[in-house]
Amino acid sequence: MKNMGAHSSFSSSAAAALSIVMMLVMEIFVVVIAREEDSYYNRETITTIDGHDCFRDLNGMIRAMFSLSTEYPHLTSIVDAGDSYIRSSGIPNQNYDGLSSDGYDIYAMNVTAPWPSSSSSSSSSSGAAKGRMMITSGVHAREYAPPELSLRFMEYLLENYEVDPDVTWLLRHTEIHFLLHVNPDGRYVAENYPEIMQRKNMDDADGGGGCYAVGVDVNRNFDLMWGDLSGGNTSDDPCMDTYHGPYPESESETRAVAQYARDLFPEAQRKDDITLESGEEIMGVFVDIHSSGEFVYFPWGYADLKSPDDEAFQALGRKVAYHPNYKLWGPGSPNFAYAASGDSSDFMYGKLGVASFGLEIGQSFYEDCDIFENDIVPNLLPSLLYAAKIASKPFSLVKGPDIIDLSLSISTDDTNVMIITVVASDNQLANGYVTGEQGVAYVRLYLDVHPNDYVDGDDVTFDMAPSSSDDGQTFVLELSLPHGLEPGQHALFVQATDGDGYVGPVSSVFFDFESADTTSPTTDPPSASLSSSPSTDQPTGLVPSDVPITDNPSTSSPTSSPTTPSPRSDQPTTESPSFEPTSNPISDPSEAPSVGPSDASTPTSGPTLRPTIISLLQPKNIPVNLPDSIDTTIKIPNLITSMNSATGPIFCSSIVVAASLAIILII
Repeated sequence: MKNMGAHSSFSSSAAAALSIVMMLVMEIFVVVIAREEDSYYNRETITTIDGHDCFRDLNGMIRAMFSLSTEYPHLTSIVDAGDSYIRSSGIPNQNYDGLSSDGYDIYAMNVTAPWPSSSSSSSSSSGAAKGRMMITSGVHAREYAPPELSLRFMEYLLENYEVDPDVTWLLRHTEIHFLLHVNPDGRYVAENYPEIMQRKNMDDADGGGGCYAVGVDVNRNFDLMWGDLSGGNTSDDPCMDTYHGPYPESESETRAVAQYARDLFPEAQRKDDITLESGEEIMGVFVDIHSSGEFVYFPWGYADLKSPDDEAFQALGRKVAYHPNYKLWGPGSPNFAYAASGDSSDFMYGKLGVASFGLEIGQSFYEDCDIFENDIVPNLLPSLLYAAKIASKPFSLVKGPDIIDLSLSISTDDTNVMIITVVASDNQLANGYVTGEQGVAYVRLYLDVHPNDYVDGDDVTFDMAPSSSDDGQTFVLELSLPHGLEPGQHALFVQATDGDGYVGPVSSVFFDFESADTTSPTTDPPSASLSSSPSTDQPTGLVPSDVPITDNPSTSSPTSSPTTPSPRSDQPTTESPSFEPTSNPISDPSEAPSVGPSDASTPTSGPTLRPTIISLLQPKNIPVNLPDSIDTTIKIPNLITSMNSATGPIFCSSIVVAASLAIILII
């Protein structure tokens, strides 16, 4: 007779041992997952385009976006806005090694901040709807620089929230939506097969399967004046780079952009008649970034024809073009090179009633890194920031005066008195256009309350008087700090109004208030703690402050805002790039219109120097060799097939150890 008790005891021991093994394996698995996830999303391990270390490649850029979302979960949200052609159709393209047979998702990231006292991120403290800005890039695959510029702008906003006063209020009052890569299928081909100079998407069914470069031009596929060949830069030939597709929004990439915009911008602004003006009450800005040629373009693009809101567009184009000194490619302009129908900027304005414009940045499709780092980024970030600042009411705010300089000092007679000096101009950024001829009527200062959140009757506003310089632009206010002002960090918001009553965009600055020492008798009044800042070549509010906003206000010194730069020379750089790729097309222009910072440190008693925008020019990545097979849906890589050399051995060794332990326990 068998010993059933012994057998039962052995079985129980074996079951217990196996349970322990499974627990150990799961624990090890979790550790490996965490390590793989950290590696996958770490911006320090992101790949770049061969020969262009300043540009993160397609997979590297997607990883960087998700890494930012992990670093700043309170400021970001990511959605799947649509699919690339290959992903949407389910038809793989076998002609290019490494091109995903599954295609790609088209991701959109929203960057915005909730008001500190509210968990909502859809409105400001006053409950008003936030302004909205939408930025697209990567529509044309071979244009290397635009997606990287978009990502740099995204990084700048996130890294300077609660550091720079303008970025802080901007994100609390504005949503900024990024679609970094609208055409990811084509982008992969452009990065890995540059000799093809792929511009279009990878639709080889509708886009000329027998052509050298297949696809549909996404920026000729939008539903406004689609298929109009009168301008000469749209084609019904599938083999042409400007092929418009078989019908409006035939392409999944076009539909992704158009639908995202329809969901984003107010439905009440939409127009059935493109001859009607949108008016000055509209909300929202749309920007499409392309390369190259150094242009700013705006509607109409399908013909050299002024739109019903041309005055606002002309002002917008000039103010955006001011910092980089770009040429205007707008109706009536001597630099209107050609018409192009079915492009996104015309659609966004003509159908959705949004203030839209496009940028043709730089000098080449495969841009030289020196030009990108030293010219494009430092001159275009201020333009994008300006556009974001007026997103709540673009056609009105663009006609108002701009704050050129904002500085603070302490009165030599009374340490409780701050002297605020503002330089405001109605015409400097407008560059002589009629909207800048009214002059500055007055400048208003708001203490700790953004103008959009101001409620009539609040005792927080102060009107500034013109200075003795009599230049019509300099305004001075000696502000006695109110009794009862809490010690710590505070903000001053400034807004100018012109002779026609148009207010301009807001600029701001931080300062720290130190209360009198109450631990011993004193007759000294409370005082503001300020520090001077040298002038820089960046516009007001576009340079990050070293003073973070925290729940417990710091005692660090505030800084003054720098002055607006003079525009660059009218002559663009003509020097040849330092490298000589065989396929580095120089703009003439492109076929369409493709119509760190420094970390905040512990404040010192000395002057606080504000780092310039140039400090964020270095990409947050180090080129490394990653597996050829990348999960394009941005899920955690398969841990069995794609483990790196570090985690793979750890996992396998751990399994061996766990199994050995199980045998010991069973015995």
